Parts: sequence; C-alpha cells; structure tokens
Amino acid sequence: MIADFDGVRDLLRSDQLSKRPPGHQARSIHPLYDNLVGLDPPRHTYLRQVLNQAMPSSLLRRCGEHIAPCADRLARDLVHACLDRDIDVVEHYALPLSLSTLIRLLGLPPGCDAELRQWSQRLHQADLESPERSADIVGELQDFIRQARHRTVAPQTSIIARLQRLNSRQALSPDECDAMLFLLTMAGHETSVHLITSLIWRALTPSHTWHRLRQDPKQILPFAEEVLRLEPPLEFATPRFTLAPITIGQTILPEGAAVFLGIAAANRDTTRFPRPDRLVLTSTPRPSHLSFGSGHHTCPGATLARLQAHLALEALLRHGQHLALSPAPHLCPRWMPGMNERGLQHLFVHRRDDFSVPTRAAYSAPVLRP
Repeated sequence: MIADFDGVRDLLRSDQLSKRPPGHQARSIHPLYDNLVGLDPPRHTYLRQVLNQAMPSSLLRRCGEHIAPCADRLARDLVHACLDRDIDVVEHYALPLSLSTLIRLLGLPPGCDAELRQWSQRLHQADLESPERSADIVGELQDFIRQARHRTVAPQTSIIARLQRLNSRQALSPDECDAMLFLLTMAGHETSVHLITSLIWRALTPSHTWHRLRQDPKQILPFAEEVLRLEPPLEFATPRFTLAPITIGQTILPEGAAVFLGIAAANRDTTRFPRPDRLVLTSTPRPSHLSFGSGHHTCPGATLARLQAHLALEALLRHGQHLALSPAPHLCPRWMPGMNERGLQHLFVHRRDDFSVPTRAAYSAPVLRP
C-alpha cells in the first residue's frame, strides 16, 4: 500500500502499472464491468476520447442551467420542511439533485430516479454482503440500460443520443456503449451525493464556517476543494498490478504484485499539507489534491461534480440561514460501511429556534462509522 502524496501521484500516472495482472486476458464477471475504470491504454485512451465526444465541456456547462434552479427548489423545500422536524440532507437534497442532473444529462425519461436509486442500493448491498450476487444484479441493470438507450427524451443533445450515434458509426460496440452508461450511471451520481453531503456537513461543524460562507460566497470554491481533500468520495484508487519488477522507495515489487494507492492518506501527507487534518481557508490556496485521481484515469466527471457541489452548497446557504445539524443523538451523522467509499449514509439537519451563531456545544454529538 502506498500512502505518501508523491508516491500515489506518480503511480497513478505510471505506465508500469496495469488495472489487470500480467497475462490476465479474461473478461470481467459481466460485460458492464469492462469499462474505463478497468482498462489500460491503448483501449482506455480510445474509449476516453469517445466519452469526451459524448460528454463535451459545452454540454457540462449547460448542465448548470438545470442544476441551479433544481438546487434552489430543493433547498427551499428542505428548509421549509425543517420548520417542524429533522430532515435528512442525503434523502431530500443531495440524492434527488444528483439523480435529476444525471437523468437530464443522459437523456433518460423523467421519473426513473426511483429505479436508479434502487439499482444503486442493491449493488452496494451486494458488494458488501454477497459479491456473487453482483453479476445477476448487473445483468438486470443492463436490460434497463438497453431499454433506456431506446427511450431517450433528448435525441440531439443527451449523452445517450451521442453514444448511439457513435455506436452507429461503429466507434464502439453495443457492450462498450452499455458499459460506459453503466459507469456514468452508477459512479456518477454516487460521487456527487457523497461530495454534496460532505460539503454541507463540513460547513455545519463548529468552526462557524456556514456563516462565513454566507457572508463571503467567494470562499465556496476554495472551501469545496479543501473538503474534497479531506473527504474524498473514494478513499482508495482501484487496485493496480505491476507489469514488471519495480522499485518503490526501498522496496522491490515483483511482476504481478498488487498495489493499493491511498487517496485519502495522500491528501493528508504532512510533507505537502501543513496541518493536514484541519480545514484551512486562506487567501493562499492549498496545493492540489488527488481526490479525482491523476493521469490516464482522472475522473471524467470531475468538472460536473465540482459544478454540482458548488451550486448545491450555494443554494442551501442562500435559503438556510438558520440551518444546523440535528442535536438528537440518534440522528448523528453516520458514515457508509466499507473501506472504499467515503460518504455519509444520513445527515439530519433542523432549523434553529434562536438565530445566534451556533456554539461548539451545539455540535457535541459524535459522528459514527459502522
């Protein structure tokens, strides 16, 4: 396992590592898993170029025109609902906003968010409890994806429509098209949900950050980057394997050795980040982090995730002047189980009756991790 910043960054960019062991030519347990995450150049390079054509920066920028009013509506609804009860930010804000953006971007029919949510929950549960069930669940999901490809509601501009046109020109096979949509569907919205929720949680902690961000919205961007550093949606990169013997530090790894890269640990490397465990907002930005990866496998949705998280926090700050974490001990924030995903299962908030700046005592409830 590699945990220092320079080591993780260099190995993320290294051509000496592969996503599969040397000589391993077998396909994954299901064709949908043969996507960008598990491929190496040159096939990865080609498919990444195809995805860039299907998801150009102009399309992502236009997404902001949908995200902003959607976040505004959800923020108003959440704050209103907080008047008489505690409300879960994940369930009532981060998740519906992320799914709405995904549906709009892909060109899926409105109203299929419940289906997407169900697929995500079933896969996550299977990965934790019985991985052998994953292939069956993914097979059912492929049927849904194939049906979705034929009922896109934005035939000219959606990602599905763009991939369909590329598929018709034989730029990628039907299985590759499905695998790309699977990656965008499952990985895309979960990463955004984790990031949005972590931003809100960090902003509502004892440092009075919520009120500082309301007073100076220009701090939202550097704040979001600090939260990304401290709470990366994925704590580890997907495993790599050495293609030949390599030396890392003073250790020689043989061919075929598994290498695990600790993103979360690298983001708190004391040689790169002074006071690495503290969220620091200063006029001088922190050095860049590795939360979206580096090299060939840099997250293709990083621009969209940042845009969505920024607009989500901005809208809730605007409407939630007196928002606070729920003081109920049984509603304290809980992290998702497992080693890889870094995200809150629930984040309950309420509206404070007094309008004073919250004190440290108001946030004494623990944050639990199963």
